[in-house]
Amino acid sequence: CLLYGLAVTGDPVGEVRAVSGMHERKAEMARFADAFIALPGGYGTLEELLEVITWAQLGIHKKPLCLL
Repeated sequence: CLLYGLAVTGDPVGEVRAVSGMHERKAEMARFADAFIALPGGYGTLEELLEVITWAQLGIHKKPLCLL
């Protein structure tokens, strides 16, 4: 992944997975998540939050979602 080396900004916490793109990144996060928590962020955070909400509406997941 082109951004992999640029995106790491310190010692990783937990497992680090290299993926081919944003769609695969979100799919991996959703697959392994027990819940979704959105903290203040930018447009990417909003886009990810809306996608997770849409997945819940479509019945793709039944995981808790929290917006702080």
